Amino acid sequence: MLLSAMHEGRKELDRTTQQEQPRKKKQRNGTKKNTSDNGRFYVARVLKQSLIPDGRKFENGIFAAMDNITHSLLGFVIGESFAKRLNKSRGALLSTSILANNFPDLDFLYASHVSSPFGSLLHHRGHTHTILGALVCGSLVWLLVRAVLAFRSAPLDKDTSWRLLFVAIIGTLAHIVLDSLNTYGVHPFWPIESRWHYGDTLFIIEPTLWISLSLALLPYARNRFTRYFFSLLPVFALALIFFTGFVPGLVGGGIFLVVALSFLIGRNLLPQTRSRIWYAVSLCFFSSFLLLGTLAARSLPAPEKEESLLVNFVLPHPANPFCWGSIQMRLTSTEVIYERGTIQPLKNWFTLPCEEYSLFNRGRNMSSTKDEERTPRSEYVKVNENCRWRAFLQFSRVPMITSCESAPGSCSNDLRFRRFGKNGFTSLPLDG
Repeated sequence: MLLSAMHEGRKELDRTTQQEQPRKKKQRNGTKKNTSDNGRFYVARVLKQSLIPDGRKFENGIFAAMDNITHSLLGFVIGESFAKRLNKSRGALLSTSILANNFPDLDFLYASHVSSPFGSLLHHRGHTHTILGALVCGSLVWLLVRAVLAFRSAPLDKDTSWRLLFVAIIGTLAHIVLDSLNTYGVHPFWPIESRWHYGDTLFIIEPTLWISLSLALLPYARNRFTRYFFSLLPVFALALIFFTGFVPGLVGGGIFLVVALSFLIGRNLLPQTRSRIWYAVSLCFFSSFLLLGTLAARSLPAPEKEESLLVNFVLPHPANPFCWGSIQMRLTSTEVIYERGTIQPLKNWFTLPCEEYSLFNRGRNMSSTKDEERTPRSEYVKVNENCRWRAFLQFSRVPMITSCESAPGSCSNDLRFRRFGKNGFTSLPLDG
């Protein structure tokens, strides 16, 4: 029953959300200030709170998406590549590309306000993150840019206008490709297919790409703002790597060494050559995650003979291709087993204390590389006909039932987003 329900269409979700009662007002619980933080750990707490704040709306709309800094950097790369070939309309091409590479994420404007309480799960990375939606979003960006230029008395000729449309559509499609690389996933082939596709290659915030792409684009900065942005972003990214406590010192030192050597090699070269070096560094960073992620996936443990494997995949860590998280969901005759752990794809070469730096198990005082939870199958039988649960299964990759933190009763949850030992934004009451 669980397997068949997980693969049903999204129509059940639409029917369910129309029947839901209006959202109840949420009570905000105050949190006590932790006075034990000092030094590096205080800096780590401040940086983590700035990127991973409490609150479902922010986490679902911002943190659960591939960060918009990377989207903007990719938009600048695409726009600049077209501008160099056309040698005209650089400003329009860059603006169009950057806007198009971020436009699909505007779904947060309406995702949390429709179809309560499933609005965010239904509409975030929904229609705007499909190939069909990308064509529509790209066309809207093109019309918007044309309208702004016409208002400023700077109309475009026909050829340039069509090129802007092409860049806009490339930008929205690039957004979907980038989002497909993490564990949140996309379903780009809707309405033909509603199945989610997951890349499991990059974490949603990847500081190494901030460093390499911003330094690759620095020679093309033509105003003070972009020069400052491309110069300071690598500093901020290195601060995240060294002070958040999510990256082992050995890995952080290796990243710094690669950056320092690349900087020294390109110091006396032409700006365009320096840019190519940093593009090569970006490719190396990405390739390391792709290659080591593949090795980590092949190292996933096999289930016991009496168990059925429902879910089995790896979780990328930020700025650290040498440590990967893992999630397994197994089914026995009496219970559902959830196991979360860590994998080192190069453990035969060297070892790292990956469990101490695990992003998803942070705060649970893990002393081993495994973290297991078991739920009786009877709990799932009870909610098999629950309309909220069946609707939740259309989104969830690792569905589980947990106790609600702010109210009595059971809540739905997705194990991917239970960070720091707490329920994530997918925690929704099953009664009500």
